[in-house]
This record gives sequence, C-alpha cells and structure tokens, in this order.
Amino acid sequence: APNPVKDLTRIKFRFRNDSKVVLQIHDFSGKVVATPFRGSITANRDYEVLFDRGGLPGSTYICKISTDGGRSYEKLIIIE
Repeated sequence: APNPVKDLTRIKFRFRNDSKVVLQIHDFSGKVVATPFRGSITANRDYEVLFDRGGLPGSTYICKISTDGGRSYEKLIIIE
C-alpha cells in the first residue's frame, strides 16, 4: 500500500496459486480494525482493493494478507 494514506488507498496483490484470501488492517495492539477483502482469487491475476480509512485515526497500522499458503505484512501509515 502506498504510504502515507490520507483518505483512500489502493492495495494491490497477485499470487501464483488459486487461494482464499483475507486482507485485514490491524492497529498496533493487534486488533482488527477493518477487513477490506475476503474471498477467493485466481492464480496469476492482478487484484486491487480500494481501502477507505473511514473513521480510523491517524496512526501506523499493519496490513495483513492471509492466504492458503501463508501470511504477509506491510506497514500502513494513515495521516490526518
């Protein structure tokens, strides 16, 4: 995800295998504050999720993408 984020950002991903995917935004205490995507994806296809920060305050968050094959994390900085 491009940083920093003011209101909206696009989160892009692609995987080599068909998979179930859950994209979650966590605050630094580990609490899930948003789930912008949950579904199945097709291998080798580009996906883009538009994330609207909504009422989330400016802070640093963790963007977590979970698939059948594992998890990846990326820092997401939201500014006021």
